[in-house]
Amino acid sequence: MGVAILIVGILGSLIAFGTAGCALLCAASASGLSDLAAEAAAETGGSDEGVSELSSAAGSAMMGAIGSGLQGLLGLIGAIMAFSKLGKGSDAKMGGGMIFAGVLIAIIMGIAAGGDAISIVIGIVIMGGELHLLAALLAFVAKPKGGASGPEPEPVAV
Repeated sequence: MGVAILIVGILGSLIAFGTAGCALLCAASASGLSDLAAEAAAETGGSDEGVSELSSAAGSAMMGAIGSGLQGLLGLIGAIMAFSKLGKGSDAKMGGGMIFAGVLIAIIMGIAAGGDAISIVIGIVIMGGELHLLAALLAFVAKPKGGASGPEPEPVAV
């Protein structure tokens, strides 16, 4: 079970890191375009409406990139932690919590960036969140190698 958590967590992190890279590229492009639009507006005496919209889009994309990057980082650390804890014979609830927290942070940062809540949740779940949520679920239900995670019963003398 630990190997499954690790593999699914790593795959989810790779997708989340790819999403973060794409959003970072979009933020850089929007920022560059807003600079060009500001120069063009200054030369022609036009309005700065488009410049403010591009600047807002750049900030929103940057927050989305940071959220996806944190999701990938926490998912990777949580999967490694869960794998390690299960290998040592203890439960993996802390690793599962870290993985789940990464997905929640990405969703919260996406909503804070100004997106529609439903579309942000669907987007995060599609872009690596489904694998991280699966890894978190597996970490929460995984039994350590020794069986139950509670204290061992004392032997009964007959």
